[in-house]
Amino acid sequence: MGSVPGVHRADEPDSRLPAGTDGSGAHHGRSRGSVYYLCDDNVVVPLSDGTVREALHDLRWRLEEILAGGPAAVIVDVAGLTRLSSVTVAALLWANRRCVTRGVRLDLSDPGGRLANQLRTAGLDTIWEIRTGPTPTRKAQGT
Repeated sequence: MGSVPGVHRADEPDSRLPAGTDGSGAHHGRSRGSVYYLCDDNVVVPLSDGTVREALHDLRWRLEEILAGGPAAVIVDVAGLTRLSSVTVAALLWANRRCVTRGVRLDLSDPGGRLANQLRTAGLDTIWEIRTGPTPTRKAQGT
């Protein structure tokens, strides 16, 4: 897979992160580094209750750039979310349409029990592949 500006391979440090940070996938904000990271041939987008608004804004503005790198899938890690708002669902449906037109899957990863139930109840589990278990993370340097 080619290099995607603002997205970094899991085994490469993000030089834009402040010194001493490990790039563990935590949300860093636009001014301190990318909220996305690569793991194998996938782009992982972690969402949490505290970062969902900014992360979805970033996703909307940078999705075409991410897809230009040709990832196998965009994995949205929803482990940090307790519920999906209608705004979040709409943003993910929009991103899914963009991904599908480029031949890339958009998957949701690691929803908690309540969130998984919300996805099933709304029928959203038929739109996205729901991955269970831990989401792939960046590899520590030297591994």
